[in-house]
Amino acid sequence: MALWALALYLLYLALAFGGRALLQLGRTGSTGFRGISGRPGSVEWIGGVLLSPFPC
Repeated sequence: MALWALALYLLYLALAFGGRALLQLGRTGSTGFRGISGRPGSVEWIGGVLLSPFPC
């Protein structure tokens, strides 16, 4: 049962982030994800760190 819950949660994340990014890419030509940018400690920087898969 726990495996099903994990699989459904991962599917939700893929659709929530990946699906919306692909939809926006098709409409605007940009996914909207900017990665880590801005001054360290700023709102843009913190958002980039939290959403970046490989924060470097």
